[in-house]
Amino acid sequence: MTIHWQLEPWHLISDFVLEQRNSGSSDVDINLLSRPVPTGTSAGCVKGILLKELGLTKDAIIVSVGHDQIAAAIGAGVFDSNTAVDGAGTVECITPVLKITRE
Repeated sequence: MTIHWQLEPWHLISDFVLEQRNSGSSDVDINLLSRPVPTGTSAGCVKGILLKELGLTKDAIIVSVGHDQIAAAIGAGVFDSNTAVDGAGTVECITPVLKITRE
């Protein structure tokens, strides 16, 4: 696999990363931090025997995504306010889609 170390900017750590990158006066080497990128940004590709082992095609790519519960909701097909998903892992989380009307 070939990947770039990056993160989706909605994670709390991205606030720290952005602050460190923008301040220029930190004790933290910003070159060691992941690069904040939008969801869906390519992080690299899967190569060689791993493609076959995973059953992927040669055009498969690795992308940055958001929070795991949001990714679970998208994977479960939760796209409107009539559905939700119950994700379980470190925490159990019901993820609905909320319909918000603005006045």
